[in-house]
Amino acid sequence: MLKRIFLVSIVLVLLVAGCSKNVDPEPDPVDASPSDQREAFAPNIEHSDLFTITIDNNPGARPQTGLNLAQRIYEVPVEGGITRFIAFYLHEEVDKIGPVRSAREDFLDLILPYDSAFAHCGGAKEAITRIARDINKDLDEINNTPFAFYRDNSRKAPHNLYTSTELLNKAYERRGFTEMTEFRFEQSIKGDFSSENATSFSIPYFRSNSYNYKISYEYSSSLRKYIRYTNDSYHELTDDQSLMANGVIVIKVDFQTLSNGGMDLKTIGENTAYVFYGGNYIETKWRKNSASEHFTFLIDGSFVEINNPGFIFHILPKDRSINID
Repeated sequence: MLKRIFLVSIVLVLLVAGCSKNVDPEPDPVDASPSDQREAFAPNIEHSDLFTITIDNNPGARPQTGLNLAQRIYEVPVEGGITRFIAFYLHEEVDKIGPVRSAREDFLDLILPYDSAFAHCGGAKEAITRIARDINKDLDEINNTPFAFYRDNSRKAPHNLYTSTELLNKAYERRGFTEMTEFRFEQSIKGDFSSENATSFSIPYFRSNSYNYKISYEYSSSLRKYIRYTNDSYHELTDDQSLMANGVIVIKVDFQTLSNGGMDLKTIGENTAYVFYGGNYIETKWRKNSASEHFTFLIDGSFVEINNPGFIFHILPKDRSINID
């Protein structure tokens, strides 16, 4: 709930605006050192179902909460020169996750293969239409499940909507969902494939510096993880940790720029991919034959799924060039 409430009608307007496309100015970056005491991603812990959650990555939403406990993350460009995270959770308990934001139609082709429960705060018209058609377990703060989310008064709207796995599990039961996903994370690749050395690389999501989305990674051989940097500083999270990954995959896609400044991302088909793992990388191809199928990657002559926990997947317009050192 907002800090000041004058009229009920104003509250309703502001709550809807909390899931709109407004973009706040960039705050000063906060630097933090990564910890070598805690895993970036927890091991596979089963609970009632797999939850997929849309997480805000507007500069005003940082630092986020709970990203380091996700078992998979997609980062996807949206309108306004920003990106959003799609985070996957198979944990018994994550106390706070967010900020939660709205869905986009492009997200559906990424989410559908997992048969997960999808938690979000409304969405674009096209996304809501398709969610109603294709998502069997929808947890939408605006349209059907407000009781699974809450506002944190210490944060500025619209970057202050949060949830937890406890709230989502209760909402899951209250909505009468019963059929659980069969998807599980596993060590499907072990780095025993032909590759080249790459200890650092950067991903240029946008040509414009208006929101200064400079994304880069550096491999730590001691941690055996990729440390994430945003705007040349550690991507800090609220638990005094920095965002890290066991591996990073960049999926280049064809796209069309929409009238609202967003992108129609073509994540069905085949195109170029980069797989970063263990301080090495390969440039290869990805393939996805339908919305309900997972990405597969050409490794040593065969297309295989990569289901390792703790990977971050970047959906990147194909005209952007990755810088690899």
